[in-house]
This record gives sequence, structure tokens and C-alpha cells, in this order.
Amino acid sequence: MFLSSATIIAWLIAYRYGILLFLIAVEGPLVTMAAGFLSAHGYMNIWLVYIICVVGDVISDFVYFGIGYWGRSKIVSKYGHFLHISLAHVEKLERLFERHTGKTLVISKITHVAGVPFIIAAGLAKVKYYKFLFYDLIATVPKTLIFLLLGYYFGKAFDTFNNYLWYGTLISLFLLLLYIIGYFYLGKYSDKNIDKIV
Repeated sequence: MFLSSATIIAWLIAYRYGILLFLIAVEGPLVTMAAGFLSAHGYMNIWLVYIICVVGDVISDFVYFGIGYWGRSKIVSKYGHFLHISLAHVEKLERLFERHTGKTLVISKITHVAGVPFIIAAGLAKVKYYKFLFYDLIATVPKTLIFLLLGYYFGKAFDTFNNYLWYGTLISLFLLLLYIIGYFYLGKYSDKNIDKIV
């Protein structure tokens, strides 16, 4: 995680849609949830946020895909030993993507952690652009919606929780006031009765 959730929310409140596309490329799911949360509070339009999040996610995926696609020889020859990738690995990836293009891309994209390495691997394996876009959208559209709705309904629940907290505070203050009044009143009443008895 490059950015904290507090930083993301502060930037979204300040710059809204202007910075959303950039933030999606950096911290996709977290930003999507934060934007959903802010949509629940009226800071952003949820449908516009959804479109921007999907577009931003697909753009960032194409950047990673392009790194693998156009930088294939450089990545393998220069950085392969750091990434533990050899030409033999690339050939295996090519066979994997040839046989199971859709499954591999969709599952890796949904798991998120394996997303970026497999997207770069799809580029290394020279998966066709249109195939990559098709399967990337199949995974991105529902995944983005789920994260957006999680943030949105958490925002709504947060409002409800705040209302209950407010009512709870009022009730507690009322009970405290009754206790204080009762304490002093009963104290005076008992003092008078003791005087009468004595």
C-alpha cells in the first residue's frame, strides 16, 4: 500500500474526479472503496465514480500488459534473474495463456495479489490485445462494482451508526441528568426526614 486511506479520502474530497483516475492506477480497490464511501455521503456521484474506476483500472492494466508485451526481451534478458523469469518460463506462460487465456486472466485479476504479475505475464506471452481487453473487462466490471458497493454501504452504515451514537449520547445525558437531580433531591428529602425523626 503506497497511500494511506486517510490520504486517499483527503485527496478525493479536495480534488474529487480530477485525481480519481490517477489514484485508481496506484491503489485500485482501496480508492474504489473510499470513493464509494464518499458517494454515500454525497461528495461524489456513484455512477460517474464507477465509470472512472473501471476506465482507470483497465488503463493501468494495459500499462502493465504493455510492459510485458513491448519490453519482453529487455525484461527477460536484463531483469529476468531478479524476477526469477527465464525464456523457459516465458514459453510455459505462452502455453498456459494459449490453453486457458480467459480463466488465467480472470482468476488472476479477481485475486488481486496475483493480478499485476499475471498481467505482465500476459504481455510477455503476447496475448492478443482484444482478448486481453475482453477478459480484463469481464473481471474488472464486477470486481469494481463490488468494491464500490462495499464502500458505499459502509458509508451508509456509518451514517446509521452515527445516528444511533447520537441518540445514545442524548439518552445517556438525559439519564445522567435524572440521576444528578434524583441524587440531590433525595439527598435533601432524606436530610429533612432525619431532622424530623431526630
